[in-house]
Amino acid sequence: VGSAVCGAAAILSMAALTRARDQSAGIAIALITLSGTVALLAFPVMFLGGWLPHLDDRLYGVFVGASIFELAQVYGASFAISDDALNTATLVK
Repeated sequence: VGSAVCGAAAILSMAALTRARDQSAGIAIALITLSGTVALLAFPVMFLGGWLPHLDDRLYGVFVGASIFELAQVYGASFAISDDALNTATLVK
């Protein structure tokens, strides 16, 4: 659920509905947050380093908006590039 909708908020909502164990929900939230933080730091470095050669700023925004789970992390990873990347990523998210 966390990777399909909006990260930790979706996990918490579903955990309450499904009566999931607190430990399971905590692990899921930690993994979603960790993977998003890694992406937040890695994607701008990859883009600026030329490791994503076929992406312009807007396509980078689509990539970031579609692949990072939390809105705040999407904002950070796209803000680091340009306004076009930020606007596109926010729209996709």
